Amino acid sequence: MARVTTPRPLLLITLMGLLAGCKHAGTHHNGDDTGDNPPETFRVETQTVTSNNHGLFDVDFEVREGERVQIVLSDHKNGIVGTEQLIDPDGNTALDWEDWAGGHHSLTEAVYGAEHVSTLNWPIRAQDGVMKPGIWTLAGDTLDRTYNYDGKTDVDVTIAYRKDDALDSGSVHAILAYCTGVRDQDGVVDAIERGVAYWQELYAKWGVDLTVEYADIDVDPALPDTYEGVAEYQTLLAEHADYSLLMVVGDLIAGDAYVYGEAAAIPGPIVPTEISAVEISWIAHAGANGKFSDGEIGILGETMAHETGHYLGMFHPVEDGWQNWDAVEDTNDCTDMGSCEEKLGTNLMFPYPVCTSMTDCEAQDQLTDGQVGIMQRYVGVD
Repeated sequence: MARVTTPRPLLLITLMGLLAGCKHAGTHHNGDDTGDNPPETFRVETQTVTSNNHGLFDVDFEVREGERVQIVLSDHKNGIVGTEQLIDPDGNTALDWEDWAGGHHSLTEAVYGAEHVSTLNWPIRAQDGVMKPGIWTLAGDTLDRTYNYDGKTDVDVTIAYRKDDALDSGSVHAILAYCTGVRDQDGVVDAIERGVAYWQELYAKWGVDLTVEYADIDVDPALPDTYEGVAEYQTLLAEHADYSLLMVVGDLIAGDAYVYGEAAAIPGPIVPTEISAVEISWIAHAGANGKFSDGEIGILGETMAHETGHYLGMFHPVEDGWQNWDAVEDTNDCTDMGSCEEKLGTNLMFPYPVCTSMTDCEAQDQLTDGQVGIMQRYVGVD
């Protein structure tokens, strides 16, 4: 998902990227500080499975009372991997890719089968209910880069479980990493830190306590598209046992001076992978003069919040063709630019900043209850 500008007074944002194994790793536990055996609130398990001759595979996993999950699939061949169905312990289909992949409402990118890493967070919305304790099954597929089923492919399946009944509050830890040489650019560190402060202020409105740790990463500031992946992203995250979100600040994203920021997936993986990142372009935000105005810093903070919003599972409430919407019940399914800007223009996840000039834009500081519910259900929000 990319947030981009154009030379026109309106700044556009475009949608990117929509086009039986054995356990071999242990678990991570995060409990409270009381008692000799504190309850588990977060655990992670990994399996490797192999797709059959038809490129299909099943993964069984056990959900405990009160848990929600995130399932991250990684294709060893660097092909394409995706979710076809999620089935509950009673054999009922909780999610079917055919209900979403070809429709006009977007729920999760896990059903699209577009990249070599795919992430499903469940449940996503309030209407998806809670997960019944017992054995659940994820049915997945492996494809080659021409979108043909590719059999006998190994897939790493990482499942993170979160037990948390508080869906009106939570916390997130983020690492903001500067690419090589970016810290040395005049005014960049001050602008980024001011943008982060606004990002934290926005998330606090929706019950998310955001803490940010600053770091450096040995990555070329000419960033690739996030979904291509960077090995150093995985390495940096693997050094942090708290399962942080990663935001990387570089010069440009995919060489495009009009791209503000980009999230690798909707949702993004909470576990370390080479695509586990949100990217931010400081040059796109600073504009032609390379200096940050107050208005540009406001858009910078909103971009940080917007792109991380994608990573936590939120789509645009409407795409800029006005014919595709998110799957949230309380966002308006408007059908033209005028009505969409009127009804949704102040929403954080609106597909572009609504501006009368390059420096005079409306604050996009609103989310609906349904959107906040998606954010709070992301497994990385504790």
